[in-house]
Amino acid sequence: MAGILRKVFNEAFILGDIEANPANGLTGLMPAPESKTKSNFGHVTSTDDLKVILQQIHKLDRRRDTAVTLALKLMPLVFLRPKNIRFMKWEYIDFEATLMTMPKEPMRMGKELKVPLAAQAIAILKDAHKSTGELEYVFMSTIGKDKPIPIGESATTNAIKRMIDPRTGKAFGTGFMTSHGFRHTASTMINELEYPADAIELQMAHETQNIVRSTYNKAQLMPTRVMMMTEWATLIDDLLNN
Repeated sequence: MAGILRKVFNEAFILGDIEANPANGLTGLMPAPESKTKSNFGHVTSTDDLKVILQQIHKLDRRRDTAVTLALKLMPLVFLRPKNIRFMKWEYIDFEATLMTMPKEPMRMGKELKVPLAAQAIAILKDAHKSTGELEYVFMSTIGKDKPIPIGESATTNAIKRMIDPRTGKAFGTGFMTSHGFRHTASTMINELEYPADAIELQMAHETQNIVRSTYNKAQLMPTRVMMMTEWATLIDDLLNN
């Protein structure tokens, strides 16, 4: 019902009959439908849990593939889906402009995505460049292989499962956090920083159902997103170092 009302009022807005769509935000007031299947994207929603995960990722582990560690370090800073991390190419990275441009082909919505890169993300990518800068993909594994290949589909999530939670002395295991879960965590926490919903949705590469917003968002809201990604990276740093 909320969706129908939004569409009706959107048409009136476009025609100039009303100054704003009064149905915007109705979805948030409606009770969420019960999910028929349990989500596979385990994620954390507290700074305490995120701090523990981040510190374990950055903790030296010689048994872990270096490419997997670097991918895990970058994930919280760019909000990309794990598949986009696995098949990230060096040609997407502009170090001088501190910007990553994901072409439309690998993106789920079939649209090019500009990703502002905070200084922390640039540092991680430069570290990776030392090993794979002459190759096609950023995160290439050499463990047990005759030649480097992109890290495996489950490599990052499996690495998280094996990490030890210092609060319990046991492995995180299944369900606590997944590599895809970093997107959910970032979305939840950045909303609490009160950045515009449109900027967050654009950075997450989500498709908006609002016709008017889709038109306005062609501007990409880049200044706001640069500020948002920089503040988020600073928050990540604070959790790591305190």
